Amino acid sequence: MIHGLERLLSPRQTFLALRASKAPMRTTPRLVHASIERLALPLALGASLLPISGCSAFILLARETRGSGDDGTLGLGQTVSGDTHGGTDAVTPPCGARSGSSERRYFFVAPSDGRFVASTQSSYDAVLAVYPHGGTAEPLACNDDDGSTARSRAAFDAQAGVTYDVVVDGYNGAAGSFSLVVSAEGGGGGAIGVTPAGMLAVGSPVSGSTATATDTRLLSCGAPTAGTPDVSYSFTPQESGVFVFHTETDYDGTLEVFDGSTSLGCNDDDGSTRASRVTTNLQSGRTYTVVVDGFSSNSGNFRLAVEHLASQPAAGGALTLGTPVSGTTMGAPDTVQLPCGASRPGTPDVTYTFTPSEDGLYVFRTQTDYDGVLAVFESGAPLDCNDDDGTTRASRVSVQLVAGHTYQVILDGYAGGMGSYQLQAEHPIPRPSGAITPGQTVSGSTVGGTDTRTPPCGSAPGTPEQIWTFTAPVTATYRLHVDSDYDGVLAVYPVGATDPLMCNDDAGSTRASEIEGSLIAGQRYEIVVDGYGGGQGNYTLRFDLLAGIGGAPVAAPSSILPSTQGGPLPENLGEMEQRCSAAQPVTTGRFTGMIEPTEGAAQVSCGTGGPGGDFVHTLVLAEASEVFFHVAADFDVALEVRGQCTSSVQHCAVAPARTGADTTVNLPAGTYTLVLDAMDSTSRGPVYLDVNVRPAPAPAPATPAPARTSPHQVLE
Repeated sequence: MIHGLERLLSPRQTFLALRASKAPMRTTPRLVHASIERLALPLALGASLLPISGCSAFILLARETRGSGDDGTLGLGQTVSGDTHGGTDAVTPPCGARSGSSERRYFFVAPSDGRFVASTQSSYDAVLAVYPHGGTAEPLACNDDDGSTARSRAAFDAQAGVTYDVVVDGYNGAAGSFSLVVSAEGGGGGAIGVTPAGMLAVGSPVSGSTATATDTRLLSCGAPTAGTPDVSYSFTPQESGVFVFHTETDYDGTLEVFDGSTSLGCNDDDGSTRASRVTTNLQSGRTYTVVVDGFSSNSGNFRLAVEHLASQPAAGGALTLGTPVSGTTMGAPDTVQLPCGASRPGTPDVTYTFTPSEDGLYVFRTQTDYDGVLAVFESGAPLDCNDDDGTTRASRVSVQLVAGHTYQVILDGYAGGMGSYQLQAEHPIPRPSGAITPGQTVSGSTVGGTDTRTPPCGSAPGTPEQIWTFTAPVTATYRLHVDSDYDGVLAVYPVGATDPLMCNDDAGSTRASEIEGSLIAGQRYEIVVDGYGGGQGNYTLRFDLLAGIGGAPVAAPSSILPSTQGGPLPENLGEMEQRCSAAQPVTTGRFTGMIEPTEGAAQVSCGTGGPGGDFVHTLVLAEASEVFFHVAADFDVALEVRGQCTSSVQHCAVAPARTGADTTVNLPAGTYTLVLDAMDSTSRGPVYLDVNVRPAPAPAPATPAPARTSPHQVLE
């Protein structure tokens, strides 16, 4: 009779059979004999006792509760990996998923009463939720992003022995690979026997180890990886002020300070991979959480200390032209929120005054050991504001000032940042341009110049430029390359023409522009060095003759990189060709790839050349198009656009870690290779690529060239 039951059951059901008969029991792959002691788990999972006609006792049938999207049992501290592609859609977490999003579901049985944390690291924008077992209504916890779209974290209260469903879903239909772990909240601080209950105190360092701890959360810096153990401490300051938390470790550690679930600061390396430091403003009587973690999956021993910086008088004072000043914003008050750089209440700032002796353009620059923000005000109103000038450790503001007026120069911090700085004011005098010949390198400055041309590839009306003149000695291919300390634009016009023959904004970075093309013997040209969207500054222009006609000299082709960088490194051409043939095509939308810590096949022509991991996409354009790219990752990564798999570079730009980068490229119809390449061979994690393709803009109607107003702009 028992053997005959298998014809009634589906392949997705598991059965336990028990009978009192002494007759031998036949077993099949779908039938399991069990003793009374083994009934607890199936009963907990929804088993039912069914009387069977003709049997002397009873049969216990325990239907497996998994659907096709259920993927097993998850133990405390156990890391599992999976992929939501091909999953089912049994629930729709309310914090970002939509109906139809595929999911994976795991069962977690709480080993004790308490609060637990489920965490994911994913190659896509995941959504994480925890439900009562079998529930499909409101989850106990739900989270989309935990500091990054590649991380999610859901904390929930659980009872010992109770089963919960942990669901990994996708934001708005997204799907991909992930790793998942459930940990006890707060596992670490205090458990190592250093300070009872994990309490920190000013001036009392603690020592411990993350090696024996569990993973309670993923930090927002340091290549966070699910399963990396961490140790948490609580800290309640006795007075408000600026506090410094720092660690010394025997491994590559990371450190983050939280106010509830809000990060106040996260740091991987403080001058060394064996040290981390976070400086932040705290309020007296409020309890904060300090977490010691590890870069990627590192763990080991640490020493953690907290210091209270003594209250410092506000720096500042009068700023003198050409005389740098140094100071720190730590301990200063918060007097203003600047209009750029995610300034927020509580971020300390320092104000200087500046009174110019003559009218003109002035440049204010900072170098900082933190992510600083700089602004110039007059009578409480901002004239200009800048967060990053090529790096998060520099800011630069250029403004026209009036002699005798007093202005306020304010140093602030990005999203709460604070630290040491150097500030100086400059009054650049424009240098005249003139004639240029092939093989020559010249330097100049557009600061203080006039605006007679507006190159259509990035310049804006009112942007000053310098113009060099050239008469082609032979019909040949020429190259012009500009390196600048601002976002420059380079264009070539036939003398008297209103439209440029060639124009370029960025060549590998916003600090370089390059043009290569044919010029006609005897024709006179204007070489215009301009600025993107009003930008201005210093530059160096190199002019080369590449390939002539009828015996003209031939110069060795140079790289798209500035000559000091020596050109791109050799690629693994065979592997690149294989990758290109299997590359995923992209169109308008978001695409995600995973970088692994390895030496990649590609070597790009910008940044450090891209020694890290890489991946490849293809882009097919049916017509001439303007293509917008946004690239973001938790590490520096380059995007290179190529006309061929391993050659014909059209554009290359580096996206800084965590800030990302936007770039727009005008491309003719054709098939292009997109290479995304990490700048460091230790980089690991997802890279997000947003693509927006639209038809190339129509050429602007011809307008008469404006009269030149300064003899400095064209010297022939």
